[in-house]
Amino acid sequence: MTAQSEDKAYLRRRAKEYRESLLPEEKARLDKSVTDNLFALSEFKNAKTVLCYVSSSREVDTSCIIKQAVLSGKTVAVPRCLDAFGHMEFCRIDSFFDLEPGAFGIMEPNPSCEIMTSFDGGICIVPALVFSEDGYRIGFGKGYYGFLKSFSGTKIGLVYEEQIVGRIPHDSYDIKSDIIVSDKTVHRV
Repeated sequence: MTAQSEDKAYLRRRAKEYRESLLPEEKARLDKSVTDNLFALSEFKNAKTVLCYVSSSREVDTSCIIKQAVLSGKTVAVPRCLDAFGHMEFCRIDSFFDLEPGAFGIMEPNPSCEIMTSFDGGICIVPALVFSEDGYRIGFGKGYYGFLKSFSGTKIGLVYEEQIVGRIPHDSYDIKSDIIVSDKTVHRV
């Protein structure tokens, strides 16, 4: 294991421990603060298309983000994992009824959902275990968000303030988020 991968493993472990320590009412309060900060962004308000992960129980909750985007008339697309090698596609949904259990126990678009190929005027809500102040992220290490290299819209990371660190080891293939939204602040990179 390299020093860089050891650092990432330590940060992943620490972030998972923090998330697991949150009581349900505390998590709900933090999630609402993150969401309120996101909704205040002009990038969210003006986005025509919102790419958004469907959260697991330990991630920043995205259910109200998806609902608000749909109610606002935005095109909403969520990821569907294609394999265990970091390949995914974004599919348009109109409600949570378009989702079914998928890879890693995460809800995904059902097979009848339209695959999106154009994300003009869009934002991508990016999950992470940890973000650095300069926009780099550590996810679960599966490589699913490598598609961000070709995404020309605004990349917005969601995270709890406790999971923002000064620096994260990164490689040339790692892509920065443009904005990091936490329960306390909005960090523009």
